Amino acid sequence: YLSLYDNRTVFGNNELAKIYGLPQVTPDAFRKLELPADSPRVGLLGSAGFLAAYAFPQRTSPTARGKFVNLTLLCKTVPAPPPGVDTTLPTTADPTASVRQRLEVHRSNATCSSCHALMDPIGPGLENFDSLGRSRAPDNGHPIDPSGDVNGVAFKNAAELGAQLRKDPTTAACFVSKVYAHAQGRSTLDVDSTALAGLTTQFGASGNRADQLLVELVSSEAFRFVEPTKL
Repeated sequence: YLSLYDNRTVFGNNELAKIYGLPQVTPDAFRKLELPADSPRVGLLGSAGFLAAYAFPQRTSPTARGKFVNLTLLCKTVPAPPPGVDTTLPTTADPTASVRQRLEVHRSNATCSSCHALMDPIGPGLENFDSLGRSRAPDNGHPIDPSGDVNGVAFKNAAELGAQLRKDPTTAACFVSKVYAHAQGRSTLDVDSTALAGLTTQFGASGNRADQLLVELVSSEAFRFVEPTKL
């Protein structure tokens, strides 16, 4: 599972290959592709599907991309914006300001900073990719700075972000909890802590194999039996 964050294997047709800067083939076919070893594009977060899904039609959204990583991959809680808060990207005195510079305006506002301090340190790592997932160089005339940090550990670009997510101890445990909750059809509860700890340990022992996690999950007592208190 953890190779999802830093592998260089992608799948696509000629249209996707063009976005990834890879050769075209004739006849066109959906196929396995390998990204160059020096490419900053790696894993799930480098896929065109993810990058386009978490962006606006005409510009990127480091906030949306960072929020996805926090909520879905690291199982962090990101509060909803307070009522009445304008969530659009703020304007600045400089009409050529980059997205990163405008986000700094958000974080200077105490009302906005509590949430943006969680999301914004991650999102800029993907700013080398536009709203369609294509590589890009300048942002409104400014050189792109794709550095940031995840859980307090700094990274310099998207490839380092992917590598750090793979090493982060939260990532595997979060995946186990997401699979567990989906299988149970409910959110996890305090009573699930023992089962989750056991599944997480087994997941690591199996080499983080998702298929083995499913076997361990459906054969566990937590999945097969209902707690008497829940009857």
